[in-house]
Amino acid sequence: ILTTRTRAGQLYTIDMRLRPDGRSGIAINSIESFTSYQLHKAHPWEHQALVRARVIIGSESLKKNFKKVRRQVLRLPRDETGLRQSVVEMRERVIEANCRSTDTEYDLKMDRGGLLDIEFLLQYLVLRWANQYHQLATGPESKTIIQALVDVRILESPDGARLAEILEGYLKTENALKLQEKPALIPYSEFSDERKWVCSLWRRFLERDH
Repeated sequence: ILTTRTRAGQLYTIDMRLRPDGRSGIAINSIESFTSYQLHKAHPWEHQALVRARVIIGSESLKKNFKKVRRQVLRLPRDETGLRQSVVEMRERVIEANCRSTDTEYDLKMDRGGLLDIEFLLQYLVLRWANQYHQLATGPESKTIIQALVDVRILESPDGARLAEILEGYLKTENALKLQEKPALIPYSEFSDERKWVCSLWRRFLERDH
């Protein structure tokens, strides 16, 4: 059911490898097992994924418990240097493995300055600061996170507005291509200024000592 194809494309893409303990792990876990894994065994990239995670379908009790676990995990204290290094390394690995940019086309989803950088930047900032500013762990939507970062002054208001605007433009373009069942490849000159700005924001937070 989850992978059903509709007139708007495939409903969801499910990767069963991305579960606790990988391919060797069981496909379905109790909330208690999930909690224990997230608190004691999960890798940093799994906590990154948890920033944007939400319950698609389930009982109200399950939704409530998941939100509680998500907040608890995101608010854990973390070593800043180790976290930053982990996020930067994961970004490089993902780009190397998945980026499809060419001399004439830009991969809006996977190349530098695109959607990947925005998502990873927001994930880093939540994991870095949610222990101090609990409201950062409230909602999984990117725009909600951006506004929360502005509210606690991690992002300046003009930067938050600019980032939200760029994200909206990227997503509209990506969704239009999805409806045509095309990859997120655009002419290399498109969004040039926006990509440079996102890269500069990335460098500000993730490529210098704080």
